[in-house]
Amino acid sequence: MLVNSYFIKERGMGLGDFIRGSIASQQLCIEYGLRFQVDLSHHPMGKYIVQRCDAPAPSVDSILNLQDIPNFTIRALKNQLKSNINLKTLRHENLYIYTNVWPTFKIASVVSKRVRDFFIPNECLEAAIKTSYDTYSNYGIIHIRAGDLLSFRTQIGDVVHTSLNELMDMLVTEVVTLLTKVSNT
Repeated sequence: MLVNSYFIKERGMGLGDFIRGSIASQQLCIEYGLRFQVDLSHHPMGKYIVQRCDAPAPSVDSILNLQDIPNFTIRALKNQLKSNINLKTLRHENLYIYTNVWPTFKIASVVSKRVRDFFIPNECLEAAIKTSYDTYSNYGIIHIRAGDLLSFRTQIGDVVHTSLNELMDMLVTEVVTLLTKVSNT
């Protein structure tokens, strides 16, 4: 079985990157007829997610670090795995990896469902979400992706076609819009 294991490390990946790598890993496992699971036992977030991984928790040292491998593709992941193990052995052995490679698009619904099943909030997190929702029912989310210096060496003004001043102007406009909605309710 192939297990994508999330753990804390210096210059580690974010949750979205890990989920992306999990989707790619699930796609690879379907191609090779292998089982796939997600392990969150070495990350604080694991305390708030229903644990569905039935593979034994690995030691952090035994996790094969495949973060930011060249080309970021499933093909690159296959090549890295094949250089470390015969993939057929994963039918009766576990290999723990840490990867953020890109999946093949379009993502099949069975793949997204299988990966999503490893990120179900537990009762504690559900209660916190419900309490927050009841308390702050009128809110908005603004997500700013301003490049990724670590992975792609980009930032605002590089390939992000917005200057910092333009970004701040857009942000102020959005905040004013949200505040207007809140004050009208």
